[in-house]
Amino acid sequence: MSSAELKERGNSEFKDNDYTSALASYTQALQKCDKDSGSDWRVVLHKNKAACHLKLDDPAAAAAEASKGGRIGYRHSNSIATGDSD
Repeated sequence: MSSAELKERGNSEFKDNDYTSALASYTQALQKCDKDSGSDWRVVLHKNKAACHLKLDDPAAAAAEASKGGRIGYRHSNSIATGDSD
């Protein structure tokens, strides 16, 4: 399965309140990403994982996941401003 297919599967599982499976799907989607997938894609996957952690009543893991996405987003926005690649 591609990263996009795994993300869609995770979205479906999340909508079905199957947060543990959704978390696994988003994790697999991130593992399939490469540098060419784009920072925005990875940020979205980390955000989705953070939402799963919140639904699973694990705010510390949610904060850690959101922080990962934030660091990627910051590096991406900074590289756009300086003309560097991700």
